[in-house]
Amino acid sequence: MYVIVDILMLAFVALLLYRGIKYGFLNRHFSLVTAILWIVLGIGSSALLVLFVLRPLGVMQDASVAFRGVGEGLYSFMQSLGIEFALPEIEAINLSEGISSTDVTPYIIAQYIAYLLAIIIFFIPLYIFFLWVGRKFEQFIDNSREKHKVYKIIDSTLGGIVGFALSAVIVLGVYWIIGALDGSGLFTYTNEVLRAAPISGAIYENNPLYSILGGHGALAEAVKSIISGDFLVG
Repeated sequence: MYVIVDILMLAFVALLLYRGIKYGFLNRHFSLVTAILWIVLGIGSSALLVLFVLRPLGVMQDASVAFRGVGEGLYSFMQSLGIEFALPEIEAINLSEGISSTDVTPYIIAQYIAYLLAIIIFFIPLYIFFLWVGRKFEQFIDNSREKHKVYKIIDSTLGGIVGFALSAVIVLGVYWIIGALDGSGLFTYTNEVLRAAPISGAIYENNPLYSILGGHGALAEAVKSIISGDFLVG
């Protein structure tokens, strides 16, 4: 009966692999990848604009001074809570000399507020621009895929690879969670079933995520303390 677990797992992997090959990388995953890419480009470009254009012009220093009152208020609040930490002073950052941290002051807090707001303000139009360029690029790729069969073959191959990789990550992740909860009182029977299944058992026992996130029972003590309410004590 334990073979049923393997059948279900392999069917899941086969389904994602089939859908990846059938619909291709562009239709299934390309939009998600490019959406993340445009966000990263928008944030990176706005940060570079603020740090290497506005800061040398003195604009950000004026903005930091304007937010000094807010910085003093937040600094006083953190002091009342006993919070102390160090941060790099943005206006003193010199990449050629390295970045060093200093004790937080009201003005340093004001700097971070001003720079963060500036980055957000410039991010919005830059993201819209990259999104527009991205849409044009996606249309070009779609047209090329339809006109040239070799692109379609490459697209289907990439879709299959990504689909298989995605299924592998999901299976390994689910098996790791179940294994990490071993001994917590949760999924006790599920752990026994996975150990007994031929293929799932091999994956369960040799999951590469154990070496990264922790082995069998890694979450057991934490979950048991939550269930019993011991984490509330003290």
